[in-house]
Amino acid sequence: LRARQDVAHRFLLTAPAATACGRSGRRRARSTRFAVDTRVGPPYAPSPLVIPPDRSGGNHPERRPAIATSPPDRPAAFEPVARVSLPDAVSDRLAGRILDGELTAGDRLPGERELAEQLGVSRIVVREALGRLQARGLIEIRPGVGAFVVPMPDHSVTEPLGLYIRRHGVGHAHLFEVRRALEPQIAAAAARRRDPRALATLTAIQRRTAAAAADLARATPSPADDPRDDVQADEALEAFAWADLAFHLHLAQASGNPLFELLLVPLVEPLLEVRRAGARRPGAAERATSEHAAILEAVTAGDAMAAAAAMARHLDSVATLLRPDGTPPPTEVQP
Repeated sequence: LRARQDVAHRFLLTAPAATACGRSGRRRARSTRFAVDTRVGPPYAPSPLVIPPDRSGGNHPERRPAIATSPPDRPAAFEPVARVSLPDAVSDRLAGRILDGELTAGDRLPGERELAEQLGVSRIVVREALGRLQARGLIEIRPGVGAFVVPMPDHSVTEPLGLYIRRHGVGHAHLFEVRRALEPQIAAAAARRRDPRALATLTAIQRRTAAAAADLARATPSPADDPRDDVQADEALEAFAWADLAFHLHLAQASGNPLFELLLVPLVEPLLEVRRAGARRPGAAERATSEHAAILEAVTAGDAMAAAAAMARHLDSVATLLRPDGTPPPTEVQP
């Protein structure tokens, strides 16, 4: 009995310390549970740090030297979406009907009230949209009658480009550079097409150009001539300049490609003064007439390569009027 009492007494004396040690050990285990394995080692003693194995077969990342890596490519940022006003949206929808051919020239659009109900907008929005369509040359608003689809004339395309050329002061050299790239291809296309009616028109224009060149040669006054001869010379000069212009424009029509004429008109009309100045030089009108004849001969024969080369030679000859040294750079043309 005495021995049992001694064991119990010793147990009571050591229990608080053991309990405290157990509680602190558990707190220590909980606070370091990501780095300490409490299942190994002596009781209540912290175990060594457990480093997870490297599955790639090498050392742990903490023990390997750092390798500089570039950040992954990020996609480009999106541009903000532009807000479209209601009048713009309505005018675009109506313009789409016109451009797709659902509404043709002469068709009358529904009234403002009907359009507003169909599109779910106010009449003010419809009125603004119709005004924008009229400014674009797609419709004509007749007060008290309605809005009508109008045909798109050629000048609605050529005039803006002509105004741009005049407004920005595009020089003659730049105009000739574009013509040099465009007109040989026009001549080649006309030769490949070889339309009989177009050839008849070009032949008539060529005769008129030759007659105007002859009149100009006869009417060119000298210092001792009568001042009235100046009027005749000016008339002959205008006739030649316009006949020369007509030859180039009708050649574009003879190509069968409507875009050729639309692109050429704004380029050649500003050069009328160059034609007048060049035709005053002795022999210039006759030389231009001869070059036109060579172009027409190649087109009539259906020789596209010869027509393109003849047109290129003609343009180079005219371009000498714009160069100080009188010689344009040689350029080969591939029709």
